[in-house]
Amino acid sequence: MMYSSSKDALKRALNGIAADVQANDADDIEYDTIVEKVSKGGR
Repeated sequence: MMYSSSKDALKRALNGIAADVQANDADDIEYDTIVEKVSKGGR
């Protein structure tokens, strides 16, 4: 629970966060993958 409450507090403190992307490997943080997730409005 500590992780999720800290993550939520950080998201509230940073204005302008448009998406929350979970990256498990290098492919998940490639530019095209991020653009795809954000343009879908996905979480």
